[in-house]
Amino acid sequence: VRTDSDGTFRFQGVSTGQHSISTSVPGYMPKSADFSLTRPTEIANVVVVLDPVGTRFYSYYLPHTAEGGGWWTYFVLVNPNIAGGDLAMTAYDAAGISLAVSDKLNRIGVNSQVRGSPSDFFAPAAIAKAAWYKIDSSVPLAGFEMYGSTIQGTIAGFALGPADATRIYLPHIAIDTQWWTGVSFVSAGSKLAAFRVEARDATGGLVGQNSWPRYLNPGEKTVDVFNNYFGSDYSSDTQWARIDSDAPIAGFELFGTNDFRMIAAIPALSQGAKVSYLPNILFSDGWATGIAFLNVSSRPGSVRLTAYSSIGAQVAAGKPVPLPAGAKAVGVVESFFDALPHTAAYVRMDSDAELVGFELVLKSTPPLFGGLPALSNPARDIAYPFAVSNNDWDTSLTLINASDAQSKITLRAMASDGSILAEKTMGMGPRAHHSGVLKS
Repeated sequence: VRTDSDGTFRFQGVSTGQHSISTSVPGYMPKSADFSLTRPTEIANVVVVLDPVGTRFYSYYLPHTAEGGGWWTYFVLVNPNIAGGDLAMTAYDAAGISLAVSDKLNRIGVNSQVRGSPSDFFAPAAIAKAAWYKIDSSVPLAGFEMYGSTIQGTIAGFALGPADATRIYLPHIAIDTQWWTGVSFVSAGSKLAAFRVEARDATGGLVGQNSWPRYLNPGEKTVDVFNNYFGSDYSSDTQWARIDSDAPIAGFELFGTNDFRMIAAIPALSQGAKVSYLPNILFSDGWATGIAFLNVSSRPGSVRLTAYSSIGAQVAAGKPVPLPAGAKAVGVVESFFDALPHTAAYVRMDSDAELVGFELVLKSTPPLFGGLPALSNPARDIAYPFAVSNNDWDTSLTLINASDAQSKITLRAMASDGSILAEKTMGMGPRAHHSGVLKS
C-alpha cells in the first residue's frame, strides 16, 4: 500500500473477487465501500466520502448536465435557514470516478444563493469528462436545475433533491411518432447494486424489463432514451416505469416533441401521497393542461378530483376514479369532470391509496411546455430558489392556501447575498389561489 501526494491510497496485488474497504479517521464517522475485481489487471477506483462526527450532510444531485453541442445547463442553490452552511461540489464521470472538487464553492450564507453553470465552478479538463455532479451541504437547501437548447430555444427544469430511495417512479412515458422520452440515473450507494427498470402499462401490468445495464457501480451513471433499455423487447403499451435498485438512486425523465420545439423535465418520484395538488391549470386561450396520477400502493384506491377557483370556492367535483394497484389515469384536466368552468384555478386530489402525479401545461403557438409533479407537502415557509425579471425573462409564482383558515402571506424578494430587496404582505382566504408574474 502506498499513498500519493494527493492522498490517494493505492493497493497492489489485490486478488479478484469481492472486497470491502473500511476507513476510520479521528473526528470522522467510520465508513466502508464495497467493490469487485473480475480480472487481475483490472483497476478499481473507490471513493469513500467521510462525514465529520456530529455533522449531518445533505446531498443534492445533478443527474445529467450538458454544456456544448447546442445545450446549456444552469443550477441554483438557496439556503433558507437561520445558519450558514459548508458546501462541497464534486464532479464525477459516467463510471462514478471523482474528477474534482470545486475550489469556488465551499460556503453558503444565510438566505444566500449560489447559481451558475457547472463550467463556472470547474476547470475545462474536469468539465470535458464530467457526466454528473453532487453537492454536499451541512444545511438543507432548496435547489433547481435547468437546461435547454441554444438552437431551438427550448428549456426544461426540475427541483433538485436527495437520493434517499431504492425504488423510484417515472409517472409518464411517451414514445411515438410525435414524442420521445429520455431518462438518466445515478447510483448513489457505496456498493455494486442491482438495477431493474420495469415498463408498465396503464393497468400496472409488466410489459418489459431492461436488458441492460443490470448492475451499477457506486456513482455510475446511465443515460439514454427510455426504449433503448429494452432493445427490441420494448412495448408500445408502456405508460410508466418503476426502478428498483439495491442502493439509493437519483434520476429524472425528460420528454419532448421529436422536433425538440417542446421539452419538459420531471424528477423521478419516490413517495406517494393521499392528498396532493395540481397547482396551476390552464385550459383556454390556446392553453391545455394534461394530468396523470399513478397508484403506487399495493391495494386498489379511489381518487376524487376537486377544482377550486382563485378565491377558494369549489367550482367542480369530479366523479370518483377507481384505480387498482399499479394503475394509471391520464388525460386533459377537463376529462375528469362533467363540466369544468374557466374559473377553475387548481385541482386537489384525494385518494385512499398513495398516488404520484404530475401536470403538463402547454401551448402550441408559440410553443410553451412545462412539467410539474403534484405537490403534497404544504408548508409555512417556502423558498423559490430562482427568479428573474427583466426585458427578456419573467417569473410566475403560484401560491395555494391549503388550510381552511384565512392566512397572511409575506413575500420577500431576496438578493443573492441574502439581503431583502422588497417585501409584500397579502391575505389569502381559505383554499384560495394566487398566481402572477414577479412584477405583480
